[in-house]
Amino acid sequence: MLLLLTAPWLTVFQLHGSVNHARCCVCNATINNYDPNNFCKWQEECNVCTQSAEARTKGNPTLRERVARGTLRPRVTLYEEPNPDEEATIRCFKHDMKARPDAIVVIGTKLSIPDLRRSTLLFCDNIRARKGVAVWISNEPPAQKVARKFDYILKSACDDVMLPWLQLLSVQHQPQKMHTVEQTVYNSKPS
Repeated sequence: MLLLLTAPWLTVFQLHGSVNHARCCVCNATINNYDPNNFCKWQEECNVCTQSAEARTKGNPTLRERVARGTLRPRVTLYEEPNPDEEATIRCFKHDMKARPDAIVVIGTKLSIPDLRRSTLLFCDNIRARKGVAVWISNEPPAQKVARKFDYILKSACDDVMLPWLQLLSVQHQPQKMHTVEQTVYNSKPS
């Protein structure tokens, strides 16, 4: 699913895309609500490419075999690939900055993509300047230059941190014991 260019945006969106959506390698058609298990089984041909090829080569089966048809791949942005949601991401960041949030939680990324790293760190600076909190959750600690922008760094598998937290949040007004998860927590603020 492409991000919308105007508000309202999702409250959480995946900067690198989602395996629940597929994209054609040739025509860039997007298929929403795709079963990610299909990526493990076979390379599925794009229906849009197949229909287009059949329409262009009607009555000529030999030519039909020569027309390029794409295969589907997860709609995720890999390193050094253009981000199809870049404009929407920038607009969403600007909109959120105006809304003056009091926290940012960065989950499961190394922030290797320079533009996303720059925007995220700017976001952290603005939130912390207003006495908000910036949290990093990942298996790997951030680079030292990035770590200075975060108040808390949780070095752990994201699912191990987020699943108990989400379970806790889903039970409204009922105290619940949270299962202890083996994790390393760093407070990056100087003592």
